[in-house]
Amino acid sequence: MSTSFKTLSQELAHEFAEAGITDAFLVTGGAIAPFTAAIAEQGRIRMHFMLTEQSAGIAAESYGYMDSKPALMIVTSGPGVTNALTPVAASWTNSSPMIVVSGQARSTDVALSKVLGSRQVGNQHLRTDKLVDSIVKLFIELEVPCKSGPMVSALIESATRGRPGPVWLSIPQDLQRGPISTDSPKLELSHFPSRYDPSYFKNLVIESISKSKSPAILVGAGSRNSFPEILRFAEYFQIPILTTWPAMDLIPENHPLYCGRPGSIPSTWVPNFINTETDFLLIFGVRLDLGQVGYNPDLFAPNATVIRIDIDPVEFSRVSVRENWHNIWADTNDLASHFAEMLLQGVSTNLQNWWERIDRWKKDSPRPIDLQQNFEDGVSSYELILQTSRIFSNNLIVTGSSGTCMEMVLQAWEVQENQRIVNSCGLGSMGFAIAAAIGAATKSNAGEVLCVESDGSLAMNLQDLTTMVKMGTNFKLVIMDSSGYKSISLSQKRSGQFEHGNGLATDLILPDFYSIAKGFGFEVDCVNLDSELNSKLTWLKNCKTSAMLIVKVSSTEEALPRLISKPNAQGIMETPPMNDLWPLI
Repeated sequence: MSTSFKTLSQELAHEFAEAGITDAFLVTGGAIAPFTAAIAEQGRIRMHFMLTEQSAGIAAESYGYMDSKPALMIVTSGPGVTNALTPVAASWTNSSPMIVVSGQARSTDVALSKVLGSRQVGNQHLRTDKLVDSIVKLFIELEVPCKSGPMVSALIESATRGRPGPVWLSIPQDLQRGPISTDSPKLELSHFPSRYDPSYFKNLVIESISKSKSPAILVGAGSRNSFPEILRFAEYFQIPILTTWPAMDLIPENHPLYCGRPGSIPSTWVPNFINTETDFLLIFGVRLDLGQVGYNPDLFAPNATVIRIDIDPVEFSRVSVRENWHNIWADTNDLASHFAEMLLQGVSTNLQNWWERIDRWKKDSPRPIDLQQNFEDGVSSYELILQTSRIFSNNLIVTGSSGTCMEMVLQAWEVQENQRIVNSCGLGSMGFAIAAAIGAATKSNAGEVLCVESDGSLAMNLQDLTTMVKMGTNFKLVIMDSSGYKSISLSQKRSGQFEHGNGLATDLILPDFYSIAKGFGFEVDCVNLDSELNSKLTWLKNCKTSAMLIVKVSSTEEALPRLISKPNAQGIMETPPMNDLWPLI
């Protein structure tokens, strides 16, 4: 420990830099000022000043999502903490590492608050621990000065080890500006080591493959680092590959083994048919949330022997274990070496009949863009998605995380070779894409980033356009303008609800994006017809500065195909099996 540091903040800033933290997204404030001043003075960690705590958190979450190396997200006490909760919750559900450092009232006030149980003691004071404990992997709130090194090591290890996620350090302002200490903090880290028998795993997989006539592999974001080995394994046995939305960029659309993204809103009918008909399903790093299992876990892969590998054993409780269902608690990275060994076992497969069935499904199943929907109120979102995915084939892509902007884009995007797509499906909070694009661009040092966002979501974080303009990255924004909250509007109509708060006709007023973007310094153009899409998207691609294309999309075009709940014989609404999609074909 260097004796040149006079305050805890100076030592802490030094330790974060020494540990390899290079970026911090923050909103400055009085209760965290000693720490942010120390970072600024040392100049070793890049400081990205955002205009809201929500945007700072979204940028940090996207930054960590790229490669599991976290950034700092720094906020002040009280409202700084509450404004940060949404992106921290997204980091929690999306398994993105993030290190939050927040200010707090004086240590004596914090201690008194815990004793009295009072609502507030001190200016801008709230019980941070009570607010964030359920959405972080590790929470530390200093009560007395202590050494920074062990805290920093614990925070980074907890954020990145096992299933990644957010961690939080709360520091009373008097301790921030106080002297350094020789005392070590009392820390309790939760460790979840993988527990599996390699021989059992290999024998189980080989035995299942040797018996299978219709196998399939489903990969999620938890398999990102080990996917090259999984792909070689699949190619050897010629097993079809399905992906989740967070893992959609692992394999390009034109790969011969790729068969789509299953779920309640699948890419086509094919992946849901495969899920229903497969007799052996190998699942890597997929949490199997309700959307992925079609809101009916008992009907997921109903005819299959299932081997599911996940690093988080808590997720196994999502789907009840059935006969021939095997949960293996392991990091897919730990299993990588076993894939090559299994290829030497001399097992062969004959899946010609299986692939013939899949090829027939592919031939007979229309793409979402091929479904004839009658609307005359704007451009087809599917046509927009298809052309955008082809014109921006070599870009880093960041998408919105809610409503039809998420559903339709992630459903129908044609993934290209070596393309990276950033999304946040877990929480689905609005206002995600712009700040996420800033975080992703910071991590990747990308010269150009495409950001696809909806009008309603853009309105929530419009201020981030100013941050985009000052950066060296050329941001290309495609805004899906449906004149309101399209997903809410469709849901209300589909359910026969009285329409409210979904657009101008129901008193929801959105700003003039064209004028605002122009005022911020963006090049801006608009699209109102399908025939204009190609030329205007090409214009956007060729712009030498940050630019926005506002596309008037239909507000009535549905995300299809999809599962639609139906009343059963007793009149109770039930979700049908995954192969019973609307519309019927």
